[in-house]
Amino acid sequence: MCALYTPNNICATIYYKKGVDLTMELIKPTIDLAEQIMEFKKEFDGGSIHGGSNLATCSSVEEWIEHITQLSSKDTCPTDLVPSTTLLVMNDDKIIGIADIRHHINHPLLSKWGGHIGYSLRPTERYQGYGPEMLRQVLKKAKNLELPDVLLCCDADNTASEKVILANGGQYERSVDIDGSGTFVKRYWITT
Repeated sequence: MCALYTPNNICATIYYKKGVDLTMELIKPTIDLAEQIMEFKKEFDGGSIHGGSNLATCSSVEEWIEHITQLSSKDTCPTDLVPSTTLLVMNDDKIIGIADIRHHINHPLLSKWGGHIGYSLRPTERYQGYGPEMLRQVLKKAKNLELPDVLLCCDADNTASEKVILANGGQYERSVDIDGSGTFVKRYWITT
């Protein structure tokens, strides 16, 4: 366990599993990792994969890679979406997470409750301490994409994600109701 004090002096207690190697690499998805990508997807049991850029709904890795390749450039990105960079988070040659960095949030949903960065840890790899380091690495990539400040959002009841955001200097802005549904997300800003 590690108690981190954020710039707001809010304590974010992060639990680390003893002996876990937090070394990780962020890479672009390739067809060579198709089997691992499908295993990763299967762990979410048909549910949402935040930062997965529609991995949950694609029927094949080829279809998904084509989709994220299209999104990677403003020239090929569909007009109803925003350009983004999707990365796999690897630890010891195993996919432990996924992250999607949106190049801007000039979009009705992203500007309200989606944000610049979406991410997910593999369910079997959660609560081991990977989250804060994963987001730290993703923020470096966002800085390289010339995003000086990024908006991150998490469900109001997702304390694990909130702790990851706080551990990386997240500054709480406000909570918003998703389209009047009564489901709230918390908005945080981080300077890269």
